[in-house]
Amino acid sequence: MKLPRFLIGFIAVLLLFGTVTYVFSQNLWTTFVQTLICAFVIQIGYFLIVLAMVKVRQRQYSSQPNVEEENGSGKSQPALHAPRLKHTR
Repeated sequence: MKLPRFLIGFIAVLLLFGTVTYVFSQNLWTTFVQTLICAFVIQIGYFLIVLAMVKVRQRQYSSQPNVEEENGSGKSQPALHAPRLKHTR
């Protein structure tokens, strides 16, 4: 998920949560504190999801066979994997 889309969704959720909390509690301080807690929980969840995605990508990358290519000096080095960049030449 790209950052602008995440920020729009994040702010929309917090505004909705804050509105509902204020309607039920009728207390501005309680609304502020609970909305802050909600923002913290969303951030922790987002961090954990990104961490899980990195782990999955790392497992996929490490399970691929080690492809090596000749660099012209007689030494071989691992080939870089950049599927999005292969059509830029």
